[in-house]
Amino acid sequence: MVGRQGILAVALVACVVLSGCAATQQEFRFEASPASFEDASVSEAGYEQTVSREVVRNRSVEAGGSTRDVTVVNHLRVYERRATIEPLGEQQIAAAAVFTSPSISIVGQEFNPLADAEPRRLVRQATSVAGEDLPGGGLQNVQFEETRTTTVLGTQTNLSVFTATTSIQGVSVDVFVHVARVKHEGDYVIVAGVFPVRFAEEERPRLQTLFDATTHESE
Repeated sequence: MVGRQGILAVALVACVVLSGCAATQQEFRFEASPASFEDASVSEAGYEQTVSREVVRNRSVEAGGSTRDVTVVNHLRVYERRATIEPLGEQQIAAAAVFTSPSISIVGQEFNPLADAEPRRLVRQATSVAGEDLPGGGLQNVQFEETRTTTVLGTQTNLSVFTATTSIQGVSVDVFVHVARVKHEGDYVIVAGVFPVRFAEEERPRLQTLFDATTHESE
């Protein structure tokens, strides 16, 4: 019951949009390797891929006493799950995303905000940047719920769980937002998912199936 554009944004678009990082008189280009969820697991979980694209950002940063122009190429994949919900008919009831952003180091300085950004900040930024694409004006009342553990790409990491509300066709909907981050082969890999609280018992395991099946096309 969460609209496609809303989940797409919450699921990571903005996390990466704001993570571009750095850049100047000397020009640098950093590109992440794409990540995705394995096709077999996507099918098993009842999802389908809806978005696959690069997110390119140009920034300038001060490093080593001079300004550096940096082009950052991130990669985003978004997946959705649809089902018939009475009386609204077929609706998107869950979405997941995987985003990769390169580790950016110039003269020994790390410039990617994803390196240490708190999960709450990622969710807040996503809502702020993509608010116009979110149904009902985006997410409201975002609240931290708990921290769990999960494994992504063989690395155990924190899974941050938030609750929020959104509005679908004039109806207020409570949702869970899951976010986890790992560093893998020189890239930051973020996985995220959004689903209605009322469907948590069914949707949480489906989302975990996707997270467990994360692949990263590192060189």
